[in-house]
Amino acid sequence: MTAGDMLKEIRGNQVAFQDCFIADFLFLLTVPLLTIPEIPGSLPISSPRGSQLMADWYDCVLSFVVVVADMETFQTNDSFRTWTRVRVPPNILTDDERHSVSDMNLSQDGIFFLINGILYVKSFHEFTRLGRNVDLPDGGIIGITSRKWCWVRYLMKAKRGRSSMAIWTENEVYLGYTGLKFVKIITTENLKKLLNISPATTLTIHNVEYTAHPLELALLLNYCVTCTVSKKVYLVIYNEDSKEWAHQDFALDVAIDSFLIPRFLYSAMPEFILWDKHRIYYYYHNLTITGVLQTPTESGNLSRLSDNSIIHDVFTDYFGNIVVKMENNIMFYFKINIRDAVKLHLWTNSTIKSVTSMNAWGQVYLIYVFENGTIHPQEYPLKLEAESIAFQRKEKCPYIAFHNNIFTVFYFLDKGQNLSVWAQIVYPENVGLYIIVESYGPKILEQKEQVHYEIASGYCTKTMDAKIPIMPVMGEGHRGRTKQKRFTRFFSPGKWKRGHLSLRKTVTFSQNVNYEAVDDYFKLQHQNTGLLLVQIRPSEYARTCPRSQNVFQVAVGCDGNKFIAVKGFNKKECLRHDFIYIIEKSFLRNRPSKNLRVRYNWKEYGCPLRLDFREKFHPLLQLYDDNGFVEDVGVNFIVWEIHGRDDYTFNNTMKKSGCLNEAQTWKSMTTLNKHLPLEDAWGPENYKHCFSYAIGKPGDLNQPYEIINKSNHNHLVWPVDHSGMYVFRVKILDPNYSFCNLTAIFAIETFGVIPSPSVYLVASLLFLLTLLFFSVLVLSYFHYMRIYKRYIYAPLHKPERKQKTN
Repeated sequence: MTAGDMLKEIRGNQVAFQDCFIADFLFLLTVPLLTIPEIPGSLPISSPRGSQLMADWYDCVLSFVVVVADMETFQTNDSFRTWTRVRVPPNILTDDERHSVSDMNLSQDGIFFLINGILYVKSFHEFTRLGRNVDLPDGGIIGITSRKWCWVRYLMKAKRGRSSMAIWTENEVYLGYTGLKFVKIITTENLKKLLNISPATTLTIHNVEYTAHPLELALLLNYCVTCTVSKKVYLVIYNEDSKEWAHQDFALDVAIDSFLIPRFLYSAMPEFILWDKHRIYYYYHNLTITGVLQTPTESGNLSRLSDNSIIHDVFTDYFGNIVVKMENNIMFYFKINIRDAVKLHLWTNSTIKSVTSMNAWGQVYLIYVFENGTIHPQEYPLKLEAESIAFQRKEKCPYIAFHNNIFTVFYFLDKGQNLSVWAQIVYPENVGLYIIVESYGPKILEQKEQVHYEIASGYCTKTMDAKIPIMPVMGEGHRGRTKQKRFTRFFSPGKWKRGHLSLRKTVTFSQNVNYEAVDDYFKLQHQNTGLLLVQIRPSEYARTCPRSQNVFQVAVGCDGNKFIAVKGFNKKECLRHDFIYIIEKSFLRNRPSKNLRVRYNWKEYGCPLRLDFREKFHPLLQLYDDNGFVEDVGVNFIVWEIHGRDDYTFNNTMKKSGCLNEAQTWKSMTTLNKHLPLEDAWGPENYKHCFSYAIGKPGDLNQPYEIINKSNHNHLVWPVDHSGMYVFRVKILDPNYSFCNLTAIFAIETFGVIPSPSVYLVASLLFLLTLLFFSVLVLSYFHYMRIYKRYIYAPLHKPERKQKTN
């Protein structure tokens, strides 16, 4: 299980059974988190007596919930199938402070409580007051919030990660990060300059809320001059990646004592609802459609329709459902982009305190807290309740089916890649629907759309000479142009049924930017990377439609899970140990005065490949991501020995490779970029090919060609007078291949050459040979002298005596 596996959608087969379709099902596959243990002797912490329940949960672990009641605080990691209490140590808070929780937030660092303008955190080990010790104010905090929508993956170019919570006073906004790190991002004085507001006017922070965008935060601002009767509420959005503030086309006049709570909906565009005690305000389609949520009576005043109760909480989910819960447990229902609400059937006694939450399947359930300090969850059949009301009101969804091939909420696009998605809507022929594709983010992708219509006017049955419509039928009784065809089976005459239309739209996202030989490679890359939110939706829908829209991200940039490796190298087929070897100084690039002593790091370098010095080697690169093997890399790349060896070469020359001008080499690039380390001297940012007379300059084309790719048959060639250990790093050189700086390491050990003898050994052998020669010479001298002395006085041949004759 990986982080990207958390958010899943189970889609039913498109099979009708008694006019019913199998609904899609959202599922969050998460591991349970540990709850904070209750320490004996601890005291309860709660909200003021008589206040409503407060609840918060992890954006991506919906089963981990904390509820603050007016007598206790409860926590669960399984949607309250089991639960424990959250209590604090004595002697830190007074009794009044322990029962004065005004806001609560759940984070990876613990449970944050806002008490009398001071922020506290309850972790596994301690209960701590936060202030100047963590760069937060010691008081005056009026609100805290966290993210509501789960985005497991996202693209962020800034080095600092995204925040997990926001804290604000009337004049300052802080962002909180994992590890209790907080940073102030803006003050109202700076906001006045950004909004071109006079310094003499009053500008305060009204409320703060994270948007549906994974990197954005919205601020509601109070603006007034005299500040006696009314005020204006403005909206600005902050992007954590670009650190830019955007003033939105939003201004709302409200009473000076009004307090509005925003909730951004699950949408690619900035869409949200606001509520005060009595009404809901909606802002749809990038704030272009606005108004007050209407009701059948009372002009949208929900309090008058609920026995003068006020709004307690608003529940939203990933399917566009919105439930407004009043303090007396009366609920109203509507969906995103719907401008009126209906009252749901009474479900709970008005005296029981409850709050809405979302379980691990993305479905709403109710949490009840009783006076005896116990808590109980109950699933709420929202779909059935909404359909019951729709049946009474005779409401119908304007389309029959809305399908698409969007199976994930996150797509990564690298250089040269494109993304194609399609959506199909089936609707009655007289409705006239279409599909809308909207995107929000930087304009870095080209978008092409293709629309295909299919019209089914019905069918003709049981006739011998069937007439098959080959032209769309546009209405009742119009059969269109027909074609006569005889069938082998016989049918009786039938009649035409009312038709349905099917519209299929295919959208392709791509980027066509050439990054080769540009003035500033890294700047151009930065300008063309970013995060887009895209949504596909029907042009019309109603409360009875199963889903309003599909939202997904398109990230253009470097996928951190992408990497390359050299085929044939691993860390399993050799003895796992580090060792030390020596590189002679004459084999090093800079010709140092001493030999280099190298420690072979097996964990980093892996198993070396042993090659005979007569074997050439051609590296084959392979691309991988978090799903495994992707492809063999076919573009240009370069290699270099990381310890500085240069006693190797390449079998191809520039001329053999087809160069028209002198190609780039390590020698030329390091000479040109002396101020840079070796690994940065040559790369995709300064690569220029040699296959044009207009690029480069003439030179010696008999030099080795040091650029390798899958098909150019360029090999590494080893020296024949010595063996050695080589540790290479490989880097992708093609500037149009990837936004990532793709590199890999591999090691090669050559063998087969007889080692050169030592000087001392040679001298010893020569001395022994000389000694042997002179010894033989002396011995032969004395040997021949002895022979000479023996015969010097005696003739070598005695004369023969004559025999006497008798």
